[in-house]
Amino acid sequence: MLDSMVTNEVFGRLVTLAREKNVVLGVAESVTGGQLSHLITRQPGAGEVFAGGLVTYQTEVKQHLLDVPEGPVVSYSAAEAMALGARRLLVCDLVVSITGVAGPDSQDGQPVGAVFIGSVFGHEPVASARYDFAGDPDVIRHLATMAAAGVVLDKLTFL
Repeated sequence: MLDSMVTNEVFGRLVTLAREKNVVLGVAESVTGGQLSHLITRQPGAGEVFAGGLVTYQTEVKQHLLDVPEGPVVSYSAAEAMALGARRLLVCDLVVSITGVAGPDSQDGQPVGAVFIGSVFGHEPVASARYDFAGDPDVIRHLATMAAAGVVLDKLTFL
């Protein structure tokens, strides 16, 4: 219960800041399967600032839809390509992307719990970071979702 209250508070703050700063958000998700988009859209006023989310779970969909290059899709370069591809498709100001491994097996030479989060705002260069989480697949997906929300909050806070 406490965790859901904290999650709701984080996403409420995210939507409030986006509204205050007049920033339209977009999301490209893989490992989280739409969880980030879901938590954003649960917030009052999200319709004013959320352009949409793309769930690109399979490698081929990432490559075809978001122009992710051949090669590992659990990587910095894939997270960055996902963010850029979503920005192009969604025509929005700030995009965050998530790709990673929730388990039960490793992927692309990355262990379970490895997550890459990309972001791009306006004309700034795209950026990405690696996170390493522990837990079962649901825990890893939740932690990845919260880390992505943190990336968005950091960007919005310092605009």
